[in-house]
Amino acid sequence: MLDGVRAQGQQIWNALEPESRRRIARHLRPIWDVHRFRAAPQIEAILERKLADGSRELLRARLGGADRVEGGFAVELLDRRRGVAIPRRVERVIVATGPGTSISSAPSRI
Repeated sequence: MLDGVRAQGQQIWNALEPESRRRIARHLRPIWDVHRFRAAPQIEAILERKLADGSRELLRARLGGADRVEGGFAVELLDRRRGVAIPRRVERVIVATGPGTSISSAPSRI
């Protein structure tokens, strides 16, 4: 389905009224940003292998906060679907909000 949207995306966008564009950007941008890019097959294979062997974890969550600690960061991930906060210790925090997205709302404790 997204392949069709990718092929006709500019044409569809240009046909929309400004208010429709704002509404789409506000509500669908997070979903679009996740699905519009594809990983290279080699990267996807590595990720699948690491997920299968348990050396990586894939969570759908928002960053609630982060503090520097020895060896990296103590982060709090917010799982809105389950309504829980998930604490993790990580070596790195990578901001991957996509082009044109402000990180001004990111936690300032880092």
